[in-house]
Amino acid sequence: MKCIFLCGMGQRAKSWKAAAEHVPRQCFFPEIWENAGSPAVYDKIYSDFCRYAESFDEELILCGLSLGGIIAMQYCIENPCKVKGLVLAGVQHTMPKALLAFQNAVFSVLPQKVFDGTGFKKADFISLTKSMRDLTFKKELSKINCPALVLSGERDRANIKACKETAELIKGAEFRVIEGAGHEINTQSPQKTGEALKDFVLQIV
Repeated sequence: MKCIFLCGMGQRAKSWKAAAEHVPRQCFFPEIWENAGSPAVYDKIYSDFCRYAESFDEELILCGLSLGGIIAMQYCIENPCKVKGLVLAGVQHTMPKALLAFQNAVFSVLPQKVFDGTGFKKADFISLTKSMRDLTFKKELSKINCPALVLSGERDRANIKACKETAELIKGAEFRVIEGAGHEINTQSPQKTGEALKDFVLQIV
């Protein structure tokens, strides 16, 4: 059984590697921005991931942060027989339109150099965020029937409430808070995040 790690917006695939070192399974880190196109839109990124996931013959454990978590969540809902375990970190089950609008306002005034190294242009960040405004999976979370772990950074004030609610809506899901971390738990607290991942994976395999 293999684990696939999906990064958040603005991260690169390697952002998960330090935390994933604790996982006793073969791990893969797809670069979800590679073929996003320009302007970038969510549906294209999600479709590309679906093709990537289908290249594996066996069941998968999916682990995603933020945008990566949304992709993992949707894939699990639509492909229940393919997913053996699901880890969602810093996720919203329904996109917060006001927060997305605020993010885009901030993006619009930042210079391009701020986005260098992310694999994305500023215009693509704005386009992608706009394309996600109407996403909601709240009513479909009850369809998830595999073991699930929902993680949130202790200091991730924008998402911790939604993470807890997401865990409550997924039958049997566990909710854990990563102490001292903000939104990007995979880079801000890879040791504690990795330990939580290890505990989860050992329970389901």
